[in-house]
Amino acid sequence: MARLQLTLLGGFEARIIPGEPLDIANRKTRGLLAYLALPTGRAHSRDKLTGLLWSDRGDEQARNSLRQALAELVRVLAGVEPAPLVKGRDTLALDPQAVEVDAIAFERLAASAAVDDLRHAMGLYAGELLDGFTVRDLAFDEWLRQERQRYERLAIATLKKLVSLESPANALALVQRLVTLAPLQEDGHRILMRLHAEAGNIGAALRQYEVCRDMLKRELAVGPSAETEALHRRIRESSHADEAMPTAQEMSPPENGKLASANSGPSRLSVAVLPFRNLSDDVAQRYFSDGITEDITTELSRFRSLTVMARNSSFAFRDADLDITEVARKLGVQYVVEGSVRRMLDRVRITARLVDAETGSQLVGAL
Repeated sequence: MARLQLTLLGGFEARIIPGEPLDIANRKTRGLLAYLALPTGRAHSRDKLTGLLWSDRGDEQARNSLRQALAELVRVLAGVEPAPLVKGRDTLALDPQAVEVDAIAFERLAASAAVDDLRHAMGLYAGELLDGFTVRDLAFDEWLRQERQRYERLAIATLKKLVSLESPANALALVQRLVTLAPLQEDGHRILMRLHAEAGNIGAALRQYEVCRDMLKRELAVGPSAETEALHRRIRESSHADEAMPTAQEMSPPENGKLASANSGPSRLSVAVLPFRNLSDDVAQRYFSDGITEDITTELSRFRSLTVMARNSSFAFRDADLDITEVARKLGVQYVVEGSVRRMLDRVRITARLVDAETGSQLVGAL
């Protein structure tokens, strides 16, 4: 039985096992195949697929484009057994028995607690989902942006789990990869500082602090947290670890994934701006609502009396079924800004409110 193998992490490649990569010429045909694969087995209506990939075309033209893409897939995948495309009356899906997808295997392995599974998972994560790929359709590109963020968050969480299970020698390379993936999350920098200090490489530990400090200043206009500053001070003063310090495993992030907020000293108020809800019928308008969210985040970051959570951290809770208090607890902030955007023709209605996370009460509301 010849199976279809899809590699979506780090780029796009399709091949029939065993064999050379398949030549799928049309960009949107590749996009269609990737979308059907995540996850395999899920049926999608044809109207949904045309709106995702050909939203700039009329209904009949979009349906013709979908038929042409399916014809190309049927031709290219003719050697796969069983046939991977499952066609319903008005739906399309991929048969999970006929397709192997690296991204799906990565998700499964990342959920394991076994070291070998976690290592295998990170071996599969060769880069962001469909790296360098776009179909130039707002709806598809928005879906892809969200999926890339989801897989990146999963890779970061997997690395953090793995670091706590590995020996210091193996952990060092893992934490360096963690810092590359999440350069604004201070916990990774602290673990790397600790590992260098434990190995007696004080200079490298101090340089890592400088990398963290400079990046926070450049990207967020804030300084390192009190915890990072304290670790830096102890490493600098102890020089050769004369003063007992917690191990790198003890420095691993807490299980709930709560991130240390930048410059979380008691004199600074902390706030997170959650993704504003798109109330328009047009899914593509989510770009606009996300832009509003990013603009508010950027403007609030200009106030040095505030610690504002980075965009990626807040956007992780876009579809989370949690109340404001729970989201704030996970993000480690005192206040939350949330709201909605409705765009109709040339008019825009924006609603925003500032919520005290501890009490859940609304402090400020604006239209």
